[in-house]
Amino acid sequence: MRLVKLAAAVVAIFGISTFGHAAIAETCDTPLPDDLAIQTPAPDISKERIQFLGVWGNGKWDGVLCNTLLVQDIDAKGNVKTIYSWGTYNGWDIWEGKGPGGFKFIADNKIQSKFRNGAVVTYWIEGKAMKGTYVRNGYTTRVTLVRK
Repeated sequence: MRLVKLAAAVVAIFGISTFGHAAIAETCDTPLPDDLAIQTPAPDISKERIQFLGVWGNGKWDGVLCNTLLVQDIDAKGNVKTIYSWGTYNGWDIWEGKGPGGFKFIADNKIQSKFRNGAVVTYWIEGKAMKGTYVRNGYTTRVTLVRK
């Protein structure tokens, strides 16, 4: 009986972190600017778009690389001002950092950006979570973020 309880505890603790798209880390800190200013949206911005505003995080790309997205502003043309932030993962030779991101609303109420490295990054809201894909060189990684 003890072995069954131990096995259940191991699955409960480690099982979640192995599923990249569904994985939500308890804490997953990435560098952010001191000023986390979020602009008040213009009255003509839809509620579906307004829900993107805020700090989204505690998720890991493919369960290994922390990600935070600070959505600061949305304009009437669908441009989205963000700070994109990531953690360190030695397995991919990636060290933490942050930078401004210029996203744009596309079909199906998703935001998308093409990064300097050629990656196409897309986020969307699903329930109370923000889902994302990062596509580069034919490889897709996934993340699920929650409001911080």
